[in-house]
Amino acid sequence: MKALFSYKEFINMMEKNHLPVIKQNIPEKGSSISVHDGYLTLIISGIVAGYCQNQPENIMNLVGEGCFLGMAQLVEDDTIPLNYQTLSACTLYRYRIEDIQYVLTFPENYGFQYFMTKKLANSFFYKAESISYLQSNVKHRLAYVVKGIIKSIIKEEEKDVYILPSCITTTVLRNYSTISSSAFYSNLAALREIGAITKINHCWHVNMEKLNFLLGE
Repeated sequence: MKALFSYKEFINMMEKNHLPVIKQNIPEKGSSISVHDGYLTLIISGIVAGYCQNQPENIMNLVGEGCFLGMAQLVEDDTIPLNYQTLSACTLYRYRIEDIQYVLTFPENYGFQYFMTKKLANSFFYKAESISYLQSNVKHRLAYVVKGIIKSIIKEEEKDVYILPSCITTTVLRNYSTISSSAFYSNLAALREIGAITKINHCWHVNMEKLNFLLGE
């Protein structure tokens, strides 16, 4: 079912209906992505962060390949809670909201609505989950944060070691975690000491066996 309504099949469906797409290649990080300009944005490659408007240093969600931005426009919601910015070079496909609303009225396309929403909703769920652990004052709080990031942006099947993209820097980890600076660096040092997280060639490598062992304590 998931394969039938994947973002690649969405692209094919839009092409079959001869609906226009704007293809953008953004070469660097720090570019803003509008989510309320009459277009739905599909991330083809790269990582994007959603920052709080009232707390611009806090990252509320991280999204990557296959995620749609601007979903609120489909239900004509004027709320713009987040500012989205690229964390890396990105390839984006942009479709007019009117065109998407039109093709989604056909029964054979209903499944796209579920999977389009699910991808974005998952990123918020993992963020909320990590915040709940922080409020519960559990040990190894950063370990939950790292696991949430992996679930949000990594596509591969279950692996022993995940390599986070180089754009997921220490600063990005800290801003996503919402942990105080002192607690963050203390947690990070503890994870590095046991080898749960290691930095190699500017990328964080996450040993899932060691990370899950910590979370099971």
